Amino acid sequence: MSDFFFQIVLFLAGATIGIAAPLLPRGSQKWAAGILALILLGISLVWIGYTVGYSVGTGASIAILPGGAIPSTPPISPLATTRIVSTLPPVSLGTISVAAHKNEGVRFTASWTGIYEFEYDSGAYSRFPFEQQTPESPTWTTALRIFMNRPLEWHDVTLSEDAEFDFLDRGLSSSSSEAESRAKGQSIKIPLSKGDYLTFVGIDTNPYYFDNPGEVVLKVSFFPTVLESQK
Repeated sequence: MSDFFFQIVLFLAGATIGIAAPLLPRGSQKWAAGILALILLGISLVWIGYTVGYSVGTGASIAILPGGAIPSTPPISPLATTRIVSTLPPVSLGTISVAAHKNEGVRFTASWTGIYEFEYDSGAYSRFPFEQQTPESPTWTTALRIFMNRPLEWHDVTLSEDAEFDFLDRGLSSSSSEAESRAKGQSIKIPLSKGDYLTFVGIDTNPYYFDNPGEVVLKVSFFPTVLESQK
């Protein structure tokens, strides 16, 4: 039963009371009006209980926005499944820079639950200092490993290949500009809950990060998520 139909029922019932009560014998008017009013009150209480129970039982579509704003959306059918979609425009969160000389990487923490996109912006790094580079030996790359909700994993001095995500690994290039051109247009979307964190790190052997030149800059965008019914 829709809200509109229920309002029509209440209107017709009220009109019936208003028309029928004066036609009854004087002694019966107050008694009849009281009975009809109790019936209307009972119908209203039953409808309120049904509406509340349905909302609690089926849930509602929820949009999660920065600042905690939750717009109102219709309930999801109890026979439908749900999936996470992103229908709201992304929010730019600026950039993060992953410096090649830092073996601890750079941590990013999610401030809200939703989908985060990390898009290549600029930069590249080399695993060798400038004085050790030769045109015959490509050393420039943009490759990053991303560990989620855990410390970086090392096997002795070697960075583990079992990171949650490998990103921007386009092979080795002879120059920074060549490596940058290979990485243009690359991005990765990662769903995160509030408080989840990612650690981005370049790839090298642990003792030799300190003299690596270069950095990789990523643009970060946040996509508010919506729960959508899917029959």
